Parts: sequence; structure tokens; C-alpha cells
Amino acid sequence: MAEGPASIASCLALGSTFREVTGVSLSWKQHPAGVIWSLQEPERDSGCVVDPVRDIQIGAVDLAVFVSVTGNVEAAVAATSGLPAFRGIVSVRPGNEAQRCELNHPGQATHVARQIARAIREGRAAMLGIKCIHLFFAGPAGLAVLLGQQLNALGPIQTYEQVQPEGGVSQYRRAALLSDPAPPA
Repeated sequence: MAEGPASIASCLALGSTFREVTGVSLSWKQHPAGVIWSLQEPERDSGCVVDPVRDIQIGAVDLAVFVSVTGNVEAAVAATSGLPAFRGIVSVRPGNEAQRCELNHPGQATHVARQIARAIREGRAAMLGIKCIHLFFAGPAGLAVLLGQQLNALGPIQTYEQVQPEGGVSQYRRAALLSDPAPPA
């Protein structure tokens, strides 16, 4: 079991180190309630919605993933300079016009993590030739760990951390680049 203050990128990296396909389990103690989140928890409806992948720019080779669970990432992404052109965008957001998905049960976290991973796979399948996935995340650290555990066989995934410049608009900066381990020689 893991817990503690950590960046979203480090939580995604931690999860990807313990990928579900390895059979090595990892759980996360989600604060402030101290509830244990893990992929072994049966899914329970999270109230999050995954929008179908949107085509943005034909010919581009990167896929953006907007995970807006506790806040909307779109304004900060729009304010971020130096991003590549995106072939498409996968969006995860609260349903029913809510401002955020309230993940009050570990099964809800399992549900949304699996939804996100499935949407990324479907987006890659729908848009052949994707070279890199760019993951913009606003959500709990435990959700990042659970998602990281499912990010196998997807190619490189560029993670980002949201930053708030003094007196400015939130933006994202590049953080960890996650890649699939090299196959054994």
C-alpha cells in the first residue's frame, strides 16, 4: 500500500510501475478519509462521462486525454504554450452538469480509472498512427495511481502538472514521460 503527498505525474508513474497485467497489486490510501483504493475493488458507477474521441487535426500524430474529475482542464490546456497539434481528444468529465465527480467509494475510483483506460485504447484504435498520448489530469492522486496501473501497451504517455503562475491563468507543464518497458532480449 502507498500513500502520501505526491504529484499527479509521480502517482501515474507509480501506478505504471505496478501495471495490472503483472499481477502485482498496489493499493493507495486516499486522504483525507484514509480509504483504500485498488483495482481489486468492484466497480461502482462514478457519475463520470467519457465523451467519444473528437477529431481535431487530421495528420497530427498525438492524442490528448483531458481528465476533468475535480476540475475542468480545458482552460489550463488552452493557456499552455508549446503543445503539439492533437489528432484527437478524449474527454472525461462529470455527468449531469456537475462541477466534479465525487468519488466517495473505492469502487467509483475503479470505475472511472477503467473508463479512462478503455477510452484511451478506443481513441488509439480509432485514430491510427498515434505516436504519443498527452495526459492532462485534474483528479485525486489515488485515481492517478489506479489509472497508471492500466497504461500498458499504449506507447509513450506524456504527463503534465498543472501550475498556477503568480497572477496568471493556470497552465500545464511537462512532467514525466511514461513508456512501455522494452521487451526482454
